[in-house]
Amino acid sequence: MGIYYKVLEYHHFIQINKFTKLILLLDVDPKLFNKLNEHIMNIHDLISNTSKSFLLLAICLISSPLISQVTSVNYQLKYNIDSCWYDAYLIINSGSATSVNDRTQNSSRYSIIVPVGTNINVIRNYLPLQNNQTYTGTDPVEWNINAVVGAPTIDPSHDYYRFAPLLDNESHYHDLYAGDTLKLFSLSVDTIFDCGSGIRIFENTIDPGPTAPGMGFINFSNIFRIGGSLSIYNENSPQIFPDLPYIEVPLVPTCNAGIEIDVTASTSSCQAPLSYVWTGPDSFISTDEDIVILPAETINEGDYKIKVTDHFGCKDSLTVFAFNKPNAGNDLVVCAGTVLGLSGTSPDTGSWAAAISNPGGALLSNTNPGSANVSFDLGAEGLYRFIYLNAVCSDTMEITVLPLPVTNITGDQTLCIDETTTLSPGSGGSWISNNPLNAMVSNDGLVTALAAGTGTFTFTSFSTGCSGTTDTVTINPTPSVSITGTPNVCVGSITTLVPASGGTWASDLPTVAVVDNSGLVTGMSEGTVLLTYTDTMTGCLSDPLSLNVLPTPVISIIGNDIICENSNTNLIPDTGGTWISTNPVVAVIIN
Repeated sequence: MGIYYKVLEYHHFIQINKFTKLILLLDVDPKLFNKLNEHIMNIHDLISNTSKSFLLLAICLISSPLISQVTSVNYQLKYNIDSCWYDAYLIINSGSATSVNDRTQNSSRYSIIVPVGTNINVIRNYLPLQNNQTYTGTDPVEWNINAVVGAPTIDPSHDYYRFAPLLDNESHYHDLYAGDTLKLFSLSVDTIFDCGSGIRIFENTIDPGPTAPGMGFINFSNIFRIGGSLSIYNENSPQIFPDLPYIEVPLVPTCNAGIEIDVTASTSSCQAPLSYVWTGPDSFISTDEDIVILPAETINEGDYKIKVTDHFGCKDSLTVFAFNKPNAGNDLVVCAGTVLGLSGTSPDTGSWAAAISNPGGALLSNTNPGSANVSFDLGAEGLYRFIYLNAVCSDTMEITVLPLPVTNITGDQTLCIDETTTLSPGSGGSWISNNPLNAMVSNDGLVTALAAGTGTFTFTSFSTGCSGTTDTVTINPTPSVSITGTPNVCVGSITTLVPASGGTWASDLPTVAVVDNSGLVTGMSEGTVLLTYTDTMTGCLSDPLSLNVLPTPVISIIGNDIICENSNTNLIPDTGGTWISTNPVVAVIIN
């Protein structure tokens, strides 16, 4: 059961002040009476500014289906980011309308409040449709502004617009059902700020009524009538405002260098361009979209907040906690066998770790806050990475380890003084002796022994700057020899040499003198001989000993060869030497 009412005519009938209400009520309950009274006041508002003073209302309770079957609707305003317009919607809450009468548009009001000075106009119409009794209408009815109040005394910061459809009672909707949402018309607004918060649908019973100061007795209350019904407008559904800027959250602030925060923000083309304001630690402020602080220190760590604002004043914000990128130090190129100290900064309290992809041959040790040692063995080669960590950020030091040159002793490894040996490589770098008093080496790898002892030799490659050291070369001493007997020997005589064992003796002229391995020398003939000794253990040859072999003196008796006791005789030579008697008891001789 519903209510059907009609304004009969504006003629003299019954005058009560400026209008007359004639109510014919039959068994009306209190709720229905209140609803009826509200609609009577709506009609009063329609004629309050006319010269007509008389109204006859006939209200009848009927139980026949002469009433609209849509019983409740809402209004809703949506901002359309595709068209850049505001779309005015009608939402069917309950009931349905399928007959021509039930689908017929009746007089209605759709009121919008905007900030003062804002220009607003209907830019496109959608529903209802003209000549749509049989669902063939294509031309929408125009919704026009039929009342405006600018900056009323009670609300000087806003303007009030009232929209109504033309050709009501001659236009129709398609079939309507509960849950339908219909776009009635679109509005263009010349200025939007504060994200459109000042643009909204009028709120019945909340916003100023017609008698409020400055409202000019114009009623902006929303009403919606269809199929001959009283107003079935219920309330406004939540408004859809322009979208806030979308800020894509970086999963992790990038740590490519210093502090880097890469933020992607977007909005509709209607609301572009975007502006940015960053604030952060150490009084940081920026109007760029992204943050790059190079170099960064620990004082730069902390919360960075970005506020993104579009052309309409729609705002969104995001806070990102950023760690500064620590500094592991410069990359290095070293040779195998190097021991390094690692020291990180910004901050100096980070931790060191070796990359799991490192080749073998490196040992990280003494890992303290901010520092560590790394040792490369002699076989290390390749690219090694050591990571300096600070919370979620890290820096990597790359250390390229070059191989050591391969060095070899290609000659004898044991030498005697003045002997030589050879080393490889024989080119492509330089050689040095690590014991130059014992041995010297040329850049082609020729070693000469100088003194007894040991020596190693280092080769430095011209191409890498890396050095390799040979094994040890042993230099044995020259055997020490001497004549312990007479310095000279006569033919047929002997003398002695040392050492008397542990080696072999040799004479360079065995026809002049011969020597055995015990060092016994026998003169064989007049001349000079060189005697050398070879140490059996070392193989080293002594310096030569020079020995003169003297001839046997030629002597003769020039006197009597038989003499009597106490007699004498003469021998020659009588100068240049000494004579001795082999039996002085028998005979003596003087020089």
